[in-house]
Amino acid sequence: MRLLVSHEGRRGWIKIAILLLVLLIALLIILVPALQNTVVQFLLSPFQERAPVYASYRFEKTIKVNANGGTVTSFTLDLPVPYDLIGPGYSLQDVEPMDAMPEGQDASRYGLEWLEWEHGPISGTQSYQVRITYQMRVDTHIWSVDQDGSGTIDDVPPSLKSAYLHNEWLSDDGWMIDISNGQIQQKAQDIVGQEKNVYAILDHIYEWIVRNIDYPTSNLQGLPKTSIQTLNSMVGDCDDQSMLFCSLARAAGVPAWPQMGVLYDENNDEWYGHGWVQAFIPLKEGGYLEVVIDTVNRDFLVWMPDRMAEYTDDGNGEHLSDYYYSFTYYYDELTYPLGGGPSYEESYRSLNHEESGETVNVGSILDTVAPQPLEFQCASRIKRMIS
Repeated sequence: MRLLVSHEGRRGWIKIAILLLVLLIALLIILVPALQNTVVQFLLSPFQERAPVYASYRFEKTIKVNANGGTVTSFTLDLPVPYDLIGPGYSLQDVEPMDAMPEGQDASRYGLEWLEWEHGPISGTQSYQVRITYQMRVDTHIWSVDQDGSGTIDDVPPSLKSAYLHNEWLSDDGWMIDISNGQIQQKAQDIVGQEKNVYAILDHIYEWIVRNIDYPTSNLQGLPKTSIQTLNSMVGDCDDQSMLFCSLARAAGVPAWPQMGVLYDENNDEWYGHGWVQAFIPLKEGGYLEVVIDTVNRDFLVWMPDRMAEYTDDGNGEHLSDYYYSFTYYYDELTYPLGGGPSYEESYRSLNHEESGETVNVGSILDTVAPQPLEFQCASRIKRMIS
């Protein structure tokens, strides 16, 4: 009996000691304001998402064209050449020259470098294959701006309004980026209201998309959906969500445009095609920022070191559609069954991945809803020309 009382007594003293310690910490926080932020960060640290300061990658992309039993008289493959992305005082990606086998022909289109391969004919079981090796360093970057530091839509330069505040890329199903559609305009009004602060507009649209647009549950085929198709279905992959985001932002007066490239999945050591959004934020005190927003991976004003950008939209829909149509061919229609034709495949292979030992806090996992499933491998982009 005495042992039981002694045990309970010790537990009571422990509880009192813990209570006194908590009270002491609380008193120190109140009396020493400098400790407040440190203590808060300590308590929240288990819920913070951290990323390496930088990561280095080497990976291989394989493009394969199969005749599929018929005859392809000639075809052209083309790819944009990734370039360094640098901002004032920071670097997002530093890309080494591409190594391609066989070597492609250099080309220049609308201010960008491209590689092109022309070949043919191939027929029956024949195929043609290109391997491209990429090597780069990608740095984490967080744009430090909030609503107080942001300017308004009235601060957007006329040149950017002219370049981006319009419909873009007219497909057979309608505009991919659409600011003239009444439903898009109404939804932008519902989300943004009378808000003119650019940061607030982007934040409202971001939160609405991540909470309302579902990611597809099956593999993706063909071109992106139009913005109105995504809005009506409330389902869209990375391309679809990016096009819808740009439509809503532009309808609210904010320049926003797609940026396309590839994304690294560390869990599976694989690369996938991916797309996200860039947007323009004028600053209240002058100057501006070109920020990145990825609704699929829940990255708001954060560039994560898990991607490589290879194409940035310049506001011209013909240029944007050209990026998607990377395979152009002539073929003998009579050598294929109805609806048949050659096939085009893209695949990726990770060769090397290294990360910095130092990490940086990129946000709280409590800030918003969980990321959507990782992007499926990019669907084939095919442009047919019949000979």
